[in-house]
Amino acid sequence: MIAADVRVPHARLLVTVAAFIGCAGILWLSRAYTFYFDEWTFINTAPDWTLATYFQPHNEHPSMLFRAVYAALLNTVGLRSYVPYMTLLMLGHFANVLLLFELVRRRAGQVIAIAAAALLLTLGAGWEDVLWAFQMAWLASVACGLGALLLLESRSRIPLAMALVAVSLAFSAI
Repeated sequence: MIAADVRVPHARLLVTVAAFIGCAGILWLSRAYTFYFDEWTFINTAPDWTLATYFQPHNEHPSMLFRAVYAALLNTVGLRSYVPYMTLLMLGHFANVLLLFELVRRRAGQVIAIAAAALLLTLGAGWEDVLWAFQMAWLASVACGLGALLLLESRSRIPLAMALVAVSLAFSAI
């Protein structure tokens, strides 16, 4: 018997609950965080943004959709709390864990998919990507890329997969 043959009862539910608990825990632990580094570049220049600003790269990465998300957050919740920003980051992290699980499950089985999802959930050396809300652009790009890979399994969904690739590029081009 190989790992791909092992079935785990309710594997998808197990990963979903683990991802929810992990993301909720990170959100709770980061509740006192505040804005940092590159975020201030966006915050300080936000009042002067024009349509052309949305097409300017940030650190050589396209950031059209990311700027739109940040503008929406700045105009609705402002700077009073970092929690709404971290909530969006955790939604991206949650999506990435579930999408990676599904992608790996279809190719290598449930046990390996659970292991891959657990590794992504805890991130190891990439810890800063889930503790800094500014990284939501990267997590959104990755989620769109994983979603596109899942959609490519069906020829009828290729146009939707290409749309997700375009959205990924508009977030940060990774």
